[in-house]
Amino acid sequence: MSVENITPGNLNDFLVAYVDGELSAAEMGRVETLLADDPKARKLRDILRAQSESLKGLHRGIVEQPVPANLISAIRSGAGTSGGADLQAANHSSSEVRHPAAVVSSSDARAGGSRTRLWLVAASVAFLCVGAAGGFVAGERYGIVPAAQNDWLTQVADYHGIYAKEKRHLVEVSADETPHIESWLGNRLGRTLTVPDLSASGAEFKGARLLGINGKPVAQLIYQIPGGDPFALCVMPSAAGDMTPVAAQRADLNMVEWRQDGYAYVVVGWEDESALRALAEPARETLDL
Repeated sequence: MSVENITPGNLNDFLVAYVDGELSAAEMGRVETLLADDPKARKLRDILRAQSESLKGLHRGIVEQPVPANLISAIRSGAGTSGGADLQAANHSSSEVRHPAAVVSSSDARAGGSRTRLWLVAASVAFLCVGAAGGFVAGERYGIVPAAQNDWLTQVADYHGIYAKEKRHLVEVSADETPHIESWLGNRLGRTLTVPDLSASGAEFKGARLLGINGKPVAQLIYQIPGGDPFALCVMPSAAGDMTPVAAQRADLNMVEWRQDGYAYVVVGWEDESALRALAEPARETLDL
């Protein structure tokens, strides 16, 4: 790759290499000179850089792995996929971004190339398939899950918004079977589980449900303060690092989330943030391993 031969047709290739740090110092300087004079090139660079950083953050473990051969094949034969015609049409309608399949060379496929670069191309294909193909679900086809679907807080809020309105079926197992709840949900979570006693805060334990979020079991413990709406304490296994309690909000529901020793926790309800934090403190003392 020689920066002496940058053309509108191969600009995307050079900028991907630039973003990935694959150019020499001299080549980087030449590209930076081009960027200083070309606002369209700067815009494309910013798009590629944002995609790269987003991909690294969301799929940090994936980008360290080789790109699957079938995905490389799908990228190369983009015109042959169910969304290929629309992809090509979208490509021809843009003067700034080339078809991502053109970035994958045979040498990349043989040697593995830059994994981040190839995964960036793969993500670009998935993005274009969803945006331009009008219904081609690339996320399902390649196992790429939109960030919104990975947000467990949103799903917890959705569950709570439905179940908290129930009267007779507020819980799956009632509080009079607390020992069973602790054994049952503890086994599902792979840990010892003790239902926190929040009676000092005026909250009565009503019972529990087992939820499923992103393929993981979630224990939903339901409480209610007399005269108030039910609130929930949810526990889910998590590979993310420890985090002190932080406030969040989804729709009209307030939340306080924290992580400790391989588990994520959240208290969710219509109470204000200060009330939920006060309820979270005794729960943390009981639940944190």
